[in-house]
Amino acid sequence: MVHQAFGYSFVLTCLYFSPYPLFAGDRILLCITLGLVAAGMAIQFFLLQRKKKARRFALLCAGVLAVMEAQYQLTAFYVVDAMGGHDIWSFIFFGVVTLFVLLGVLLGWLAHLAWRRLHP
Repeated sequence: MVHQAFGYSFVLTCLYFSPYPLFAGDRILLCITLGLVAAGMAIQFFLLQRKKKARRFALLCAGVLAVMEAQYQLTAFYVVDAMGGHDIWSFIFFGVVTLFVLLGVLLGWLAHLAWRRLHP
């Protein structure tokens, strides 16, 4: 019952662990985190500049989190046996990565709005 020790929601668990890389004091972890945010921001900004269909990328990130939440809930109620032992940490880590990319998507959207207002 490792997964029950972390709560009943995968997304809330990821939100709990997501500030850790920023405040852990490890420079490599901070650089990885900022790189993920920058990657999400760059992809979103590029998609908004070129395709005007950037919501698909944000929906992809949200969809990944929804699928992971569904798998987490199915495991919590013993419908599937997907996580056990140390697998939960890689599962949560991937969700935290997705949340940081999603944060970058939000920042990229805001940067695009600022760019459109400053450069007609």
